Order: sequence, then C-alpha cells, then structure tokens
Amino acid sequence: MIMKKPDTLPHVFTAWGDVLQSLSRAEKVLLGFDFDGTLSPIVERPELAFMEPEWGSLLNQLSSFQNLFVAILSGRSLDDLSKRINLDRVTLAGDHGLRIRLEDGTEYQPEHSETQAELRDIFGQIETFTRDIEGIHLEPKEFSLTIHYRSAPAGTSAILERALKKMLSGTSLRLQSGRMCWEINPDISWNKGDAFEWIRAQYIGDNPRRFELYVGDDRTDEDVFKKMQTRGFPILVISTEKTGATNANFRLDSQAEVGILLERLMEHISERSTKKSN
Repeated sequence: MIMKKPDTLPHVFTAWGDVLQSLSRAEKVLLGFDFDGTLSPIVERPELAFMEPEWGSLLNQLSSFQNLFVAILSGRSLDDLSKRINLDRVTLAGDHGLRIRLEDGTEYQPEHSETQAELRDIFGQIETFTRDIEGIHLEPKEFSLTIHYRSAPAGTSAILERALKKMLSGTSLRLQSGRMCWEINPDISWNKGDAFEWIRAQYIGDNPRRFELYVGDDRTDEDVFKKMQTRGFPILVISTEKTGATNANFRLDSQAEVGILLERLMEHISERSTKKSN
C-alpha cells in the first residue's frame, strides 16, 4: 500500500467528474462516515459533540433512495452514537466496529475475548492515576475506554502513554493513539476497516457496478482507507491534529466541507433518481 502526505492528496472536488461518472453507472451505493471531526466538529468534551440538523436531514434523505446505504462508524459507544444520529435507515457502528447495528435494527458483534472485567479494573486504575491531572476526561464504553487529554497540560500524552502501557501489560487489551486521546481496545484483529468491509458485504458486496465512499479524519479511519486504496473514494478530512502519511486518496480541507460534499451528493443522486423515474 502506498502512503501519501495529506497535503499532496487531490481535493475530492477537483476530481468531482470522476465521482459523478462512478455514481452515474452504480447500481448500489455505500456512503460511509466517521462521526467526531467529520460529521461533528471537534469539541473540548465528547458529550458536547453535535451534528448540524441540516446534515442529518441530508443523510436521512440520501438513505431513503433505493439501493443507497449510509453507514456511520465511530469510536463512541453504539448507544451514545445512536442518541446523536437519530436517523432511520442508517447503519451505525460503535466502539470502532465492535458493535454494529444495521438499518433494519439487526445487531452484529465480532467474536472477541471477554474484556469487560479487565476494562472495569483498568478504568479504576486510570481514574486514580489521573485524578490530579487537570483537563483529563475518561470516556468508558461497553467494550473500550478512551482517555481524552485535549484540555490537559502539554506533555500529558507522554505521561499517560508510559503509565497506560504499564497498566495494560499482561492484559488482553491494547493501547492506540487517537486524536488528542488514548484508546484502550480489545487486542483482537478487528478495527474500523474490518467493520466497514463487513457492512459493505451486507449491502453492496462485490457488485461490479457499485460506488463506495468513506470520509474520516483520524488515525482509526486509516484502517478503512487502507481497505479502499484500490477502489472507491477514501477521503481524509485535513486536520492539524492528524499528522503523518495517509492511506486516503482524496482530501477535504476542513470539517465544514463535509457539509458541501453531502449537498453535492444529494444534488446528483436526486437528479439521477428523477431521470430514472421518467
């Protein structure tokens, strides 16, 4: 796989002709999105995250078209994500895909070791360790735990990394870096990329006339981009907090541009639907 510098990626709107050409001949369409930093602006505390009502309306309209499927994948718990994405006909994947709910309400969980007891124990240790560190926010989830340090003093990330690695030694949990946070997940071979592939298999499979797009901004979205490098449109939302090479093939220059992308997709798909019905 070829990794690229984010600023060398072509802007997806400069390649819009290719997007429309692919969409025009597609029999089945899958639109995938990350939540925080993509559909929602980054905020100081995760409970303050929101999605613009207009964007929710666009996603709802898009998901109403025949053979078009919308999926939202997040590190948030599925229950928390569901409260923020209160839409019909949209597939949601929480905990980086450890719990997936299809548009018909069917749920899927990949097999993984029982880690909830370990998570509870680790949460207690981390809660004690971070009690006197200003600006730390702990986000416990069903199968994972996120330690946010966006509001903490400089140097906190390195302090946390050393302590967390020691705490996790000998457990069935793994430590991953995120956007101004550390994430603790089950140490299994499953991530957002695997979750997206599973969702893809349910809806569009390997239909030769398919269209797929995924938009994300964080390190965990790289797992999806990597799966899509030779197909579809993997799009990175540029951020000063996401550094290093990427597996994406296209870019958006800001989170606000995601709304423009939704509007453009809606415009073309609506026109295509009207033409087919005439």
